[in-house]
Amino acid sequence: TLGEAAQVDRVYIFENAIGPGGVDRRLFARHVWSRGGASVESAIRDLKNLDYDQLFPRWFEILSSGRPISGRVLDFLKLNQPQGEPTLRSILLVPIVSENHFWGIIGFDDHNVNRAWASGDEAILKAVATPVQLGGGVRDMRTVEAWLAKGVARIIIGTAALRDPDFVREAA
Repeated sequence: TLGEAAQVDRVYIFENAIGPGGVDRRLFARHVWSRGGASVESAIRDLKNLDYDQLFPRWFEILSSGRPISGRVLDFLKLNQPQGEPTLRSILLVPIVSENHFWGIIGFDDHNVNRAWASGDEAILKAVATPVQLGGGVRDMRTVEAWLAKGVARIIIGTAALRDPDFVREAA
């Protein structure tokens, strides 16, 4: 898996939900992988409806401008006095941008190491966060809808466009 290859404890994808007028900016966990089979369902349940402005001031602006966030959690918390070690030690977050829209984030975290993330770790996440387009063998709306539901950003319709113009109009 991606998490095993990067030697991290958790990999996740969050989708943004932005209220009218750009206020009420929230994150919702969509996919979570945890090392050692930790409960993914409880992680997704615990990571829903996170308020950017309350929990992570400035992160929305940084990520929406296309910049990653990485570092030790203690540095982000800016604790003046030790109040116990956080259960999460290090994070790396990369924005997912599709058609100039800040859709969400993909991230790694480490629970055991105060880690300085390597440029290779960031490159892995940037590659994964790149929108995917798919072509070949797409001949009906059920196939189009199935691929879009899996996160494909664009579908290329080739020969089917020549043979079935109505299909192209429906897919548009």
